[in-house]
Amino acid sequence: MIEHISQESRHGGRRILTLKYMTDRLSNSFMDWADSNGHPDALSSKEAARTAFRGYCAYVGDRVGQNLISITTGAQYQTKVLALLSGLHESDDLHHGIRLLQQDNSSEAATSPPSCDDQSRVLAMCEALFDGLTELVLDGKSYPFKLAMPRYLNWSTDFLWVFPTRYWCMPPHALAVRHSMKYPYWKYDYANGRVTPRDELTKLLGYDGYGENYRATARVEEANANLDHSSRRQVGIVAHNAFVVLFAANTGMNRSQLLSLPWAGPHDIATERQGFRVIKWRANNRVCHFEIEASFLPRFRRFLELRKYLLSSTPYGSLFFTLGRHMEPTPGPMLPSVVSSFFELLRTLDPQLPTISFREWRAAKSDWLVRNTDPATAAMILQNSEQTVLKAYAAGSESVHRDEMSAFFASVRNTVLNRGEMLANSVDRAVGVCTSFGAPTSPGDGPITPDCRQVEGCLFCGHYKVHADECDTKKLLSCRYCLHQTSHLASSEEQFQQMFGPILERIRVLLDEINHRDPGLVDRLHVEVEAGDLDPYWASKMEMLINLEIAA
Repeated sequence: MIEHISQESRHGGRRILTLKYMTDRLSNSFMDWADSNGHPDALSSKEAARTAFRGYCAYVGDRVGQNLISITTGAQYQTKVLALLSGLHESDDLHHGIRLLQQDNSSEAATSPPSCDDQSRVLAMCEALFDGLTELVLDGKSYPFKLAMPRYLNWSTDFLWVFPTRYWCMPPHALAVRHSMKYPYWKYDYANGRVTPRDELTKLLGYDGYGENYRATARVEEANANLDHSSRRQVGIVAHNAFVVLFAANTGMNRSQLLSLPWAGPHDIATERQGFRVIKWRANNRVCHFEIEASFLPRFRRFLELRKYLLSSTPYGSLFFTLGRHMEPTPGPMLPSVVSSFFELLRTLDPQLPTISFREWRAAKSDWLVRNTDPATAAMILQNSEQTVLKAYAAGSESVHRDEMSAFFASVRNTVLNRGEMLANSVDRAVGVCTSFGAPTSPGDGPITPDCRQVEGCLFCGHYKVHADECDTKKLLSCRYCLHQTSHLASSEEQFQQMFGPILERIRVLLDEINHRDPGLVDRLHVEVEAGDLDPYWASKMEMLINLEIAA
């Protein structure tokens, strides 16, 4: 157990207090039960652990049966203890023959994708770090290194200077409070990309800056002379972790699958769908594969170069890894805490940057696939059932919905004109006015194709406008009235809605906006129209329908 926790400490990036909290939560309930129920040797061997775990699972099941804990909580108790024991004994079959509780997912809310803005900011930051730092490491660039940064940050300069030191860069908001820092690293001029001259250092430090200047200069020269310098490996791991986030976003893999993804070197690249590439290789005597976008392939190849550099000649069976807090020569498994620590590092560059979990990246990938392909393709790529894709992931981004609704209402506001607003070269039409008669255009994927020869074609045309006044409002109300008077001709309500539903909904939305501009106008004119006082055009149409015995 101690060795297992030590492994976590070396390669997990967690503080000791965090590890203590984790082991308390994961093991105390099990160990307390084991000591009290005749299993004091539960950790001594795989078989002892299996026997104790079997009894513990029965105990947890009884608590669920007595409604002392929920089935979801019970399932989490079992799976967390199983994970700890499996890691301790390096076994993946401890649970064989033991009936585990199944977590009740029926009440779980669907995972919503992060907003497009959050995704773009995180991806832009990770792309900048990966592209720039791999250039520094793999291309042997010199320190100080000019690292391009995303423009969304709105800095006065869109780059950072990177130095071969633990505090390898200092963004503008940190430079602004540098005087209050415990370790301001004055010997490095992060703003101008140079070692701070002796005379300037002397003023900043309050004593002769010769020593600090000498050591900083020597450090930079040493890092530039040694392409395997510890500082290069340090920023190389930052680039590695940035790629992990990019990879999660591109593949939509779940966390456990991604962090333990096996890798054995030689691989094939196949094209099975346009715009995508399948990476195939053999590991542990089986064929493994994943799919990435074709545009992501150059970065994946660049990552393999970085991986080779960081591992040197050390073989390692997983695609991703960690070198621990002190850049140890022996790689270890990449744990979720490493990714959490990486997002903390990102927030030193952009304090407002959100953390996006693996599950959220998976939801974003699913959402994109459902929107651009279909649920079956999304399920195939994500290796899920269609039901799981639709239920758990394809919740749709709230920000996308907000943007869509904002665009919709903006289009309505642009369509409705204020009373008396004049338009050059406009033509009066049966439901309003047209600003470019004879040249219909569609502003989007409307349900009806714009057509100057048909009334309904006007309503969905980009050149259509309607005034919030008596004349145009009565046109819309009269059109609606005539449609309702012919509803009996449809064989069913469903057929009527199929034929005229989009038109009636469009009229309703426009009338709502008119009512917002001039409260009471729509209600007053509605009473007049229902009493038979229609717009002249629609009055003649109605008379024709009556003569043909079509109107109700």
